[in-house]
Amino acid sequence: VFAQPAFALFESLIARAWPSTSTAFEFRLPRTQTTVTISPGRLVFRTLFVAYITVLAMVMPFFNAIMGLLGAVIFWPLTVKFPVSMYMRRENIAKGTSQWYRLQALSMVTLAVSLVAGMGSLAGLGNSLKHAISFKNNH
Repeated sequence: VFAQPAFALFESLIARAWPSTSTAFEFRLPRTQTTVTISPGRLVFRTLFVAYITVLAMVMPFFNAIMGLLGAVIFWPLTVKFPVSMYMRRENIAKGTSQWYRLQALSMVTLAVSLVAGMGSLAGLGNSLKHAISFKNNH
């Protein structure tokens, strides 16, 4: 999910440089009404991207800890704070009402969970860095 903006950026750059790579083929799945569209350029690029990230994860034994830290940092603002704030504004929820307090409590509890997850990721990252050996599994 987080790679979609990167996919969109690189696929648009590739399509501008090599227009023939953006050609898409449609085919129908047997025994269904479903039509599938496949772009060979997109398929190759995304496959190479996943392979690159996999190699990166193998080179950096602490890759999972970094991803956990990024997830902890990104989770609260993107999935709780911003949506709750937009909902409160759209629904004109007045400050000090019971609904306002409940939504603020939800936001604070999820912030606490994100902070604890971030601390756990930092601890895991520190532990992994102590014993880091590229292309070896430390467990």
